Amino acid sequence: MVLPITSRRDLFIVGAAALPALAACAAAAAETSPLRLITRPQRVFKIADLPRERTEAWFVFVIAESNAAVHPLPSRLMLSYFTGQDEVARSEHWGAALSAMVVQGFPAPPNTFWPFGVRVISRQPAAANVDRMRVRLAFDAAAPVEADVAIGTYAQRTELIFPFRGNGIITQGGAANAGHRNGSGQFAIDALGLSENYAVQKTASFAANTDLLGFGRELIAPAAGIVVHARGDRPDQPVPGESNEEFHLPEFRGAGDPGNHVIIDHGNGEFSMVAHLMTDSLAVREGERVTQGQRLGALGNSGDSFAPHVHHQLQDGPEWTSASGLPHRYTNVASQRLDRGEFFVAR
Repeated sequence: MVLPITSRRDLFIVGAAALPALAACAAAAAETSPLRLITRPQRVFKIADLPRERTEAWFVFVIAESNAAVHPLPSRLMLSYFTGQDEVARSEHWGAALSAMVVQGFPAPPNTFWPFGVRVISRQPAAANVDRMRVRLAFDAAAPVEADVAIGTYAQRTELIFPFRGNGIITQGGAANAGHRNGSGQFAIDALGLSENYAVQKTASFAANTDLLGFGRELIAPAAGIVVHARGDRPDQPVPGESNEEFHLPEFRGAGDPGNHVIIDHGNGEFSMVAHLMTDSLAVREGERVTQGQRLGALGNSGDSFAPHVHHQLQDGPEWTSASGLPHRYTNVASQRLDRGEFFVAR
């Protein structure tokens, strides 16, 4: 999904089920707070980052949740990083720096309140091997609240290929690459299809989807599995360069509508979502078993999309609105970082 970095679109989607609370720390002051802290995604994974600096990075929304309608805002954020029981680093944020991290105005699950969330992007030396982050929020007129967040690594189980073949360019990477931030898509990849000489467009006008060379390119299954969701009746955005909300589903306006999409259960706790297919190009149906490389449809511009492109993400459940995103790589692409702006060839 191509989302503007500064837009509310790059928040997250609220699932029907309430998110589980994190294990609260033992601080007595925090026990008196009406707030508890939860995270989106529910499982937080770190990835290798900035190779020359030998760092690791992770992204998480830390959300204040309560049973009553309260409206506090934090005055200070304290982050402590641990390896086992040893604290290896800490940081604090306040004033304008903290205000830039705080988000308000997104809906909570039924019978709960989310007065605010805090965007936390962390980057630490890989040698520190951080496996836990303690988040503490202080308030001017309320008790502080804190919680521990487990920071894991993920071993991909499914051998994936990129969902189209040929030349492409990455237009949006994961959260650590200043890209997708929603819970199931924080490691997602967006890509445009290019010509053999890496051209993006047929013409200079950029007025119609057909001006882009990737529009209509065959999209393929990243790996074998069972199709658990398949939709192909949504219209394409008519004008590249804008995402008109009139072409979004009402429930997903401002929230990363995938448009026409396919979700495949790979049978091992991993699910692929391939999104923004061209209208009426869907070539599979729900319940069908597909093989790796099988045609799914054509590259389109449906849903919350700013240009014809493919969106692929690996997630840990069948519902993109509530699953957690999983780090992943492709066996048919030489470069494995796939940061925005990077050219690649999918063999």
